[in-house]
Amino acid sequence: GSELNEDDDDDDVEDEESYYSEEQEKKINWQRRTTFTGRLYHFVFLSDVTHEDSESHPLYPPRGWTIPSQFRHYLFNPEFPEFTSLQQFNWAVILGVVMGFYTAIWKNIIERGVDLVWQTIPGKLHHWGVFTSLDGAFPMPHYMWICPAIFGGILSYIFVILPDKIPGQNEWIQALHARGVQDHETFWPLWILSTLGMMSGLSLGPELPLVLTAGMVGSWLGVICKQSMLQARVMNITAASAAVGGFFGFPMAGAMFVLEIPHRMGLQYFEALSPATIASIVAVLVNRMIVNNDVTGYYNYPFLTASLPSHIFTTAIIYGLVGSVIG
Repeated sequence: GSELNEDDDDDDVEDEESYYSEEQEKKINWQRRTTFTGRLYHFVFLSDVTHEDSESHPLYPPRGWTIPSQFRHYLFNPEFPEFTSLQQFNWAVILGVVMGFYTAIWKNIIERGVDLVWQTIPGKLHHWGVFTSLDGAFPMPHYMWICPAIFGGILSYIFVILPDKIPGQNEWIQALHARGVQDHETFWPLWILSTLGMMSGLSLGPELPLVLTAGMVGSWLGVICKQSMLQARVMNITAASAAVGGFFGFPMAGAMFVLEIPHRMGLQYFEALSPATIASIVAVLVNRMIVNNDVTGYYNYPFLTASLPSHIFTTAIIYGLVGSVIG
């Protein structure tokens, strides 16, 4: 048993000592925190911890119906940090929801940017007389090479002078094999440069930026939760799969695509197959519900012209939850 605080005025100290098993009284190397993150961490994990040993190590009570205890059971337990199967599944769902929002917002930004660069700005320049009609001295089609050239030169220069180099596909694969995680310090530079590149008409597609940025999110999760290299790699791949699937609307293709990229033998990382597929499916559903796209097929048939509304996903989820509770 552990040694309780001396200032505890309760008379049932012996009963409280026997309330904790030896396994639950394992010491955790926990430092006193004064930052906002530390206070938040303390609230999530330790707000139901009322006992400490002589070295101020928290003693977790047996699992109860408190928010911290449920968080430790379903999401992350700092005493046993490696994710269980249940925790891995829950994080896959959470990553799917996050990536569904992320891809919906990013896709909207890209589309608005394309409209700005290729419709609004050319129209203004033509109105101001910078460009002329086709039979003029400086016809409008010249904008099609001037715009990408300017953007390409500026973005390339920024890419070279950045103190922290933005990784590419080879760096992501190497990091995935070497340590399982990708450094997330270059998230915002990568996101900004890739967004501007896609807006300007450069030959940069969203696939690699999606894999890199989402992989950084999954890597960050693995790092803050102190996961092993194997589990951190799974979170990296899971987030990347959810991003690709959510952006393009293909859940299985997104998962398979990301699983096959880094493998040395051209095979999938089968340990990440289940969470990657789950996260990708959730990301597609969330993305569809946010953008309110009707549910249609990829082939047109003359006798099938109707489409299903996007809120059918919400209805299906609610019915599924009700059925799981009743079952």
